[in-house]
Amino acid sequence: MVAVTTLLAIGLASLASAVPAPESYSAPPSYDPKPKCRQVNAFLSGLPPNHPLVIEQGYSPAAVNDALRADFKNILAAGYNIRFVLSGPEKGQDIIANRLKGTNWDGTGVGFGVRGSNYEVLTADFEDILATYRKDADEAVFFFNRSPNTTSEALQRRLPLPKGCPPGKDLGFEIYCDPSVCTAPY
Repeated sequence: MVAVTTLLAIGLASLASAVPAPESYSAPPSYDPKPKCRQVNAFLSGLPPNHPLVIEQGYSPAAVNDALRADFKNILAAGYNIRFVLSGPEKGQDIIANRLKGTNWDGTGVGFGVRGSNYEVLTADFEDILATYRKDADEAVFFFNRSPNTTSEALQRRLPLPKGCPPGKDLGFEIYCDPSVCTAPY
């Protein structure tokens, strides 16, 4: 046993002496990781407030619409540049892919109505949305709300801005739904 231990110690010592030590260490360049007011571009996809899959989950189209629009205003007031694109799974990913073009996105999110659903079609849509984000906005961090009025909270958690920012840019609150599908008023 002593011979094995001695051989092991000699072997480790020879390995340690065979690997040259770095001549010098330089720290990585410093950078400011904190986002700046009006410089964060965020994109949220989700379901239209009056989509049947929202209603079937037990939500009021009017309440969802009001909450989404109020949160959109809060996001702007906090200093974020924001675009909401609300479309159902029947629309596919082309709308989202097209609306991602032309902007460098810092954050991309998917609303809870898509993520929190028990519907298989929405689980597949969630996966497709993430794949679209990875393809067309691969540098962006993901953020996820927990209700229609908590996207501002999610952005502050994932891409925090300092207090007192001037309002951000309204990049669009867009709803894409065929009138034959989204028939409920809100």
